[in-house]
This record gives sequence, structure tokens and C-alpha cells, in this order.
Amino acid sequence: MEGNEEHFTLYNKKSDKEEFSRFVHNVINIGIPYYEQIIDWNTAVELALNEEDVFYDRVCDFYLMANEKKKAKDVLEYGLKRATDENLKKRMDKYFN
Repeated sequence: MEGNEEHFTLYNKKSDKEEFSRFVHNVINIGIPYYEQIIDWNTAVELALNEEDVFYDRVCDFYLMANEKKKAKDVLEYGLKRATDENLKKRMDKYFN
């Protein structure tokens, strides 16, 4: 286990049954409840912006899907000031230049 994330690996052995059971348990009790919170793209933005690591490219995409083009551009500009991620620049060029 790394940090708060659990990683699952199957080896085609008897131990896979327990490993897969833990995976299914996490999907049902953690994954699905988390995604049930996302009722629209604006909610996805809120959740993404409150993550420990914010992926501004994803937030931009969520805003675009919510038809919030100005907010999408603003969040990319904000992210570009704080990051060296080339994907943000590519996304800015693709959607706003």
C-alpha cells in the first residue's frame, strides 16, 4: 500500500480470490459512493479542485463539458502560472488560441 492508495495485483494463484475480494469491497464502499457525489460537471470541478493534487487539465475539461468556456480558460491560466506541465500549454493552444 502506498500512501492512502491501495494497489491490487493478481498472480493467477489462490491468493487472487482474497485480493479480488478486497478490490471489489473498495469499489463498492469507496469508489461508487465517491462517484455518486458527482451529479454534474460543476460538481466534478469542485471535487477536483479540492484534491491534494489538482490536475488543471482535467478541471478545464470538466468546465468545458459544463459549457463554462471562460472558467475553463481561467483555470488553465491559473494552472500554467503554477506548473511546468506541457499538457496545460497544449490544451490552452488547442481550445483557446
